[in-house]
Amino acid sequence: MTYILRDRLWGQVRNHTKRTAIVTIPLLCSVVAINTEIVFALAFGTIGSLIVLIASEPRPPQPTMGRQLYRTTPYLLTNLDPLVAIGAHTPCILFAIEIDGFSAWAQKHSKATKTAAIISIYDRLASAVRHDDLVVYTADDRFFIAVSMRGIFDINTTLSISERLQRAVDPAVLIGERPHYFSITIGIADTQMDVVNSSKDLCRAAIVANKVAQDQGAGQVRFFSQGGGSVKSFDQRPTAPELKKALDRGEIVAHFQPQICGFTGQVKGFEALARWTTSAGKIIPPMKFLDVLKSSGQMTALTDHMISQSLCALKTWNNAGLAVETVSVNLSVDDLNDPNLAKRIKWHLVNAGIDPKHLILEVVENVIVSSPDTIIAKNILSLAKIGCSIDLDDFGTGNASIPSLRHLTLHRIKIDRSFLTNCDQDERQQRLLAAMIAMAHQMDLQVVAEGIETIAEQVEAVRQGVDAIQGFAIAKAMPAQSVPTWIKNYSNARRTTSKIA
Repeated sequence: MTYILRDRLWGQVRNHTKRTAIVTIPLLCSVVAINTEIVFALAFGTIGSLIVLIASEPRPPQPTMGRQLYRTTPYLLTNLDPLVAIGAHTPCILFAIEIDGFSAWAQKHSKATKTAAIISIYDRLASAVRHDDLVVYTADDRFFIAVSMRGIFDINTTLSISERLQRAVDPAVLIGERPHYFSITIGIADTQMDVVNSSKDLCRAAIVANKVAQDQGAGQVRFFSQGGGSVKSFDQRPTAPELKKALDRGEIVAHFQPQICGFTGQVKGFEALARWTTSAGKIIPPMKFLDVLKSSGQMTALTDHMISQSLCALKTWNNAGLAVETVSVNLSVDDLNDPNLAKRIKWHLVNAGIDPKHLILEVVENVIVSSPDTIIAKNILSLAKIGCSIDLDDFGTGNASIPSLRHLTLHRIKIDRSFLTNCDQDERQQRLLAAMIAMAHQMDLQVVAEGIETIAEQVEAVRQGVDAIQGFAIAKAMPAQSVPTWIKNYSNARRTTSKIA
């Protein structure tokens, strides 16, 4: 960062000045003492020493990031030189970063808007690394970040830094109250590469890697390939702008996984799960895009999207005579911290013409808190008053206490998959499962066993007394239009099994 480099230089000047002053001031005092009284000489020396000491005290860096951004390539190389020089002992990683589609975006907006965006992104990138790491923005709309690796140096550490930089850019940039979403492409080179002998070599290698990353698409990260063969990389990470477009185009849709009664085997309801199929037909797994939605502040938009689709599907199924009782939708932390959450949910219910008792809202255990005065606790209570049921998801993996379960109006707990794996073979799992189910039933809560993947696990979970079963052993999540056929086939299979029995 430019202000850090400036302070380093000024620090050297201060240190030399301090040493010089400590030596020269007593000499000056002696000279003055010859022609004046000793009292004045001593006073002069004391005041002068205090001024030097105070002025030479190191000052913390001032928050000026984003104010002195524009630097030339020679400036970058000059400041990389000392890092490359010590690279043999302390490796230095250089990240060459470009904002995806920034040139086209800048043409549609004013110069002031472009500057505001650059400043915001610069500050975010700088905040994602250490205060003494070099962060430079050059006039060709490219960022460079040089990180000196004083600790563990390996590819995983480098990728971790890259992901942190990308997450820092994900949230919307508000310019004049209008949100703008950006993503970054990163090229990486380090001083331990054979081809790197100077700051120019390091810079050139990082730029080459960045260009390779851009050829692969937005949001890519690539390492410089020394041998000219394949460039090291990791799987593509969807960008925040891509996800916003996907939501707007309706590419992210609700798929539904059935929940069956643990005692009768009848279909009780379905849980809505987000699935993304791009316009090119590529399927992106949830684990890759949900984190980007969270970090970019788009989870509430996804929730509204999922609730709307789920209520529409439920109405269609019931009009077809399928009599599906409930549909479940997950709420994010952003949703639970929204003071207008209850109003949003109520609007969806009224718009779809669905009774609130048919909508189950799932909250994860790690957001449940013991105090009933938090916005999260109040939102859950408001949703219950509307008439929606509340499920506590991933039970056993968070920090929810018994008091927190008691003061919240919950309908069911969903026992996490980790407590059900091999429950048909592991006696300790069976005892733990039995205790969790007994506790829930004592609190008048129903229990859902989620993540059941084998028939043996399903049989054991039912034997232990769970109220509902969900998992691959029953069915994978499916599109809404596939549900009627699945229910028909499942019902036929149950009747056939009953006759054989």
